Amino acid sequence: MDDAEQLTAAEWAAGKSPWWRIVVLAWPVLVAYHALKADAMLLEEGSLTSNLVAILGGLDFQVHEFGHLAFSIFPLFLTVLGGTLMQIGLPLAAGLLLWLKQRDWFALSFCAAWATIGIGSAATYCADARALELDLVGLGGDGGQSDGPYTGHDWNYMLSTLGWLNYDLKIARVLRAVGSLLVLLSVLNMLRLTWLMVRAPKAAAS
Repeated sequence: MDDAEQLTAAEWAAGKSPWWRIVVLAWPVLVAYHALKADAMLLEEGSLTSNLVAILGGLDFQVHEFGHLAFSIFPLFLTVLGGTLMQIGLPLAAGLLLWLKQRDWFALSFCAAWATIGIGSAATYCADARALELDLVGLGGDGGQSDGPYTGHDWNYMLSTLGWLNYDLKIARVLRAVGSLLVLLSVLNMLRLTWLMVRAPKAAAS
């Protein structure tokens, strides 16, 4: 095991520049906060927050649809579930990879906060499983496998298949709670890291 793999968070923060990371920190915090709100789709059009949500929402949409394609070699249920798994799992995998390779604690927390955007989207989607009120846009989440049971609404199909459709709102609340806790812990850790950077002895910042 090399020296980089043994660094604690405080040791890693020494010599790092906190200033650009503070700017980066504000981005997932703002977007994740609104993504986790029940009225995330009702933001004032044209506002800074709605534009940020739209940008990251567009990116998350592409990741979600790629998940359907990537899982299309599996049975229909996994193909449909693959969109949400990819949307949440990709940021977490990216953060874990950066941590394992570089012990980048800030990137790990940032990617965890990014994942909460997907969790918030999944919660909104799940809460609509019975109501079916959301205007959905998709590239064919079933990978072209279904002629019947899949109607284009991932969570309606998944919860109906599991017999959990009546629990859609409860599951959505659990997802929001998990997302809220994750983003809170991520933000607190990023704030702690930036504070350690500010207090660290001056060195060539990176």
